[in-house]
Amino acid sequence: MARPNVEEAAAALYDPALPYHNFGHALSVAEEGKRLVSRCRAAGIAIDADVVHYACLLHDAGYRENHAARGFESKEAYSAQLAAEVLDRCGVDRRIAAAVGEAILSTHCDARCASVEARAVRAADLSGLGGEFASFRNDALKLKREHEIMTGAGVSWDNWREDACRRIASFLRERLDLTPADVDASGESVLAVRARANMDRLLAEPRTPG
Repeated sequence: MARPNVEEAAAALYDPALPYHNFGHALSVAEEGKRLVSRCRAAGIAIDADVVHYACLLHDAGYRENHAARGFESKEAYSAQLAAEVLDRCGVDRRIAAAVGEAILSTHCDARCASVEARAVRAADLSGLGGEFASFRNDALKLKREHEIMTGAGVSWDNWREDACRRIASFLRERLDLTPADVDASGESVLAVRARANMDRLLAEPRTPG
């Protein structure tokens, strides 16, 4: 059973000043993780709900911090370390904690998912890509503002949306389906198909003047 003190400890590791990668995002991902766990279980697929929940809560822990300056090669690796420390302090079983770390690492754009829990966390994290276009576009704007906050440098909307779509395409190389209901008639992940449609619509918008 998930320990409530993990959520409190996780919240402290997120910067509320970030437009996107704040604790609200982590909570939204955790809610989607719960839905995916329920769907897996309904389809007869074994999945550890605690692993998914903890990994969703902690997958972007420490996002505002400079991971490279702390000796980590990626934000995901740094988040996984912070998660290990939190789960140890909260008395979570080490087997579960290890699986949480692996699931967090699976949210890196180039990662491959080695377990159903890892795929569930990755799919939960990316679920917004397949949502309504207005929400998809709003998230892109939040991420643009967040990039500018963290780097101190501006970027044009045209350049940002093109770069964002390239990055999304990289994330979609790893399959995100978990149950038969997550795949369309052609064998494609429903989430990936919807995400590509949102990207096409975003890129089809008129370019801003200048």
